[in-house]
Amino acid sequence: MDWPTEPAAFKLDDQFMMGDDLMVAPIFTGQTSREVWLPPGKWFGLFDRKKYTGGQTVKFEVSLDTLLVFVRSGTILPWAKPVQSVGKDTVFDITPLAFGDTLRPAVLYEDDGETYDWRKGAYNWITIQPDGKSVRQGNYPKSRYRIASVSRENVV
Repeated sequence: MDWPTEPAAFKLDDQFMMGDDLMVAPIFTGQTSREVWLPPGKWFGLFDRKKYTGGQTVKFEVSLDTLLVFVRSGTILPWAKPVQSVGKDTVFDITPLAFGDTLRPAVLYEDDGETYDWRKGAYNWITIQPDGKSVRQGNYPKSRYRIASVSRENVV
């Protein structure tokens, strides 16, 4: 679906896109290696932070605790600090991770996470800009996300 002009994409039945910018390749019981087709362009391993050239199949040595997730170049990925539990007053600390050079804005949705007040317009859209600034727009009066600036230290 995502790459209709790429014949290699038609053969895939064991990896998938999560949103527009993350490619996930699950590991199955008994696997010690895994081939992953990366779409054209530049990709980064989410956990190993290595750069990969797309438009080809790459073989990885794996175990059951391996997570093969790849991030499209240009992505700003909002990365939340773990919390013990989520309640109505939880505020998430977000560090935007930047992958590649020419970055695209990232957008987060924000509401109270409990009620249907979003139906009455009580929600926000937060755009994380490549210049490091965040813009919050909407009618939800609180902030569930505390967003750090995109910094060159976070660029992969």
